[in-house]
Amino acid sequence: MNRGVHLVGSVPLGDAEEVFRVVTASVGRHVRRVTDGETGARANRTCWQAGVFARTQGLLADDAGRGEYRTTPKYRLAGDPSAVRFGALGYAAAALSSWVVFRRAAGRGRAAGHPVPGQPAHARGADPVARGHP
Repeated sequence: MNRGVHLVGSVPLGDAEEVFRVVTASVGRHVRRVTDGETGARANRTCWQAGVFARTQGLLADDAGRGEYRTTPKYRLAGDPSAVRFGALGYAAAALSSWVVFRRAAGRGRAAGHPVPGQPAHARGADPVARGHP
């Protein structure tokens, strides 16, 4: 029985190209979709979004709980929730950047499967481009 491999989230490698190469070499025949590994600035889950939250009008940093586990503040509503407007979150730009790397790696036979649209995986649904499609 052939079972597939499903990779989700960060991969502790240097960059997306290295992730594509290593995944292809190790489990390539078992993957249908490939994550870009959430490397670089995105390596620490959603911490890379701290700047987005900090500059979003309608949100306030709340230091309650800081030092327990978190290195970034929590955010809360400053008032009316309908007044909050997020700008670009960065997920779509990251997905487009990864797509370029994937296509280049695939052209050299160093990328298996298809990239997961809109990686990172934990962001699916947060951004129109970030929805994983089968």
